[in-house]
Amino acid sequence: MPAVPSNSPATGDPVLSYFIHTTAGHFVDTSGRTLLLRGVNLSGDNKYPIGHNSYTLDGFWESGETGNVSFVGRPFPLEEADVHLERLRGWGMNFIRYVLCWEALEHAGPKQYDEEFIDYTIAVLRKCKEFGFKVYIDPHQDVWSRWSGGSGAPFWTLHACGLEPRNFTATGGLIHNEYPDPKSPDPNKFPPMAWPTSYFRLPSMTLFTMFFGGRDFAPKCIIDGMNIQDYLQSHFINAYTHLADRLREAGGLLDECVIGWESMNEPSEGFITLDDLTNFHGEQQLKREN
Repeated sequence: MPAVPSNSPATGDPVLSYFIHTTAGHFVDTSGRTLLLRGVNLSGDNKYPIGHNSYTLDGFWESGETGNVSFVGRPFPLEEADVHLERLRGWGMNFIRYVLCWEALEHAGPKQYDEEFIDYTIAVLRKCKEFGFKVYIDPHQDVWSRWSGGSGAPFWTLHACGLEPRNFTATGGLIHNEYPDPKSPDPNKFPPMAWPTSYFRLPSMTLFTMFFGGRDFAPKCIIDGMNIQDYLQSHFINAYTHLADRLREAGGLLDECVIGWESMNEPSEGFITLDDLTNFHGEQQLKREN
């Protein structure tokens, strides 16, 4: 394998001992030894605020409309961190894909970042470092948000797109806690693994179209002097940039523990690639609801 440089080719600065490099198709350490990164997602609980889940309707809409929620305590109480992380190390894991939704950072409103949650995240990441884990931050979403059948974006992004989420079920949207009817919900009847079909339903397809193609598909949708595409993307990027800045300011985490950032989990193209709204793409995975 090619030798690992002793100085960064980009900055000229000395390469620090904890850096991870890529060479000849492998991850290697500063000594050139191949690294085997084995890991897990941490964790699905991060998709929901404390006291909320996918199947409980009580307080569901209000939690989004007020933004009065907290993710402090996700993915687990700090006092339980040693137990969980030690177990993962015992199973041979050394890598964590850290699930972190946009809603957790900016649920209260545009540019209103949850500093308490970020403080908590820093504390959990320090625990991950203590147990020798490398971490990859995952800006997680599924079918856009909790209110469109998944997780991810804060509620105010839906109103920004001109949508009324309380009407989503009437459009055929699949929301676990309203299934099969908001007036008489029975979430126990929700079809197993039906949620991915929400990628091809009106709410998710509209929201992703606005996020990735608003300038073309909604050119007159302007908020704060920006097209909806730029408005959504700038808030999304700025929220995670703020998190990255806080991690850098905390010290001892970036590069030493947090070695990378995903762009977005499982994004959708929305309506952008459809030539005919009356026909489904052949690759769309459809599932019966009963």
